[in-house]
Amino acid sequence: MHEKIIDLFWACFDKADFFSASKFLADDLQFIWPTSREMFTNAESFIAMNVAFPGRWNFKKHKLMPLSNIEYLSIMLVTSPDAEEQFYATSIMAVEVGLIRKIETYWAQLGQQPEWRQQYSQLY
Repeated sequence: MHEKIIDLFWACFDKADFFSASKFLADDLQFIWPTSREMFTNAESFIAMNVAFPGRWNFKKHKLMPLSNIEYLSIMLVTSPDAEEQFYATSIMAVEVGLIRKIETYWAQLGQQPEWRQQYSQLY
């Protein structure tokens, strides 16, 4: 059941339907971006930030797996028709009583294989 809530939440984000996405969030949501040291302490401010976020972004599920009975690892491929960059958003999400209560997201930009590693690794 918790996986379905997370899938529906990301489906709303993929359509930029942030109002509908908010229905899956606890009012006292804690959303953390450790890489920029930002924290949002309620669903309202988190949704408002996403409405104001520049550009149109698409979210495609790469992986979703349970870590415990309430925590899940969610990895999304994030792309935009407005930008060349592509990212993986790796989130630890806590779902309790049918609502997402906490999201901690780490961003990684897709890049090229460094030339010095070409003799050691293969591209996939």
